Amino acid sequence: MRLKRWNSAKRAAREERKKLSLPEILLWQELRKQPGGHYFRRQHSAGPYRLDFYCAKARLCIEVDGEAHGFGERPERDAARDRWLEGQGGGDASDSGCRDIA
Repeated sequence: MRLKRWNSAKRAAREERKKLSLPEILLWQELRKQPGGHYFRRQHSAGPYRLDFYCAKARLCIEVDGEAHGFGERPERDAARDRWLEGQGGGDASDSGCRDIA
């Protein structure tokens, strides 16, 4: 099914919501309880990227990166994502924006 006005990142995010890894499932079980009144989205589309979890109220994204993110071109892609997020006004990805969880 093709949805009008949905870009490819949004379509991909919709599909990825069905394929969470075990660590993502466990974290989602806690985040969906809206800790501290914060509503989280999973596989949220942000520009050309998909964020594992995102809370708009706190402007916080959480990335659950496994061992595969340390190999090949993943470190460079993750760094490019972090730079893009910082450019969106989210602050330093290592301080207040995106958190990588191994």
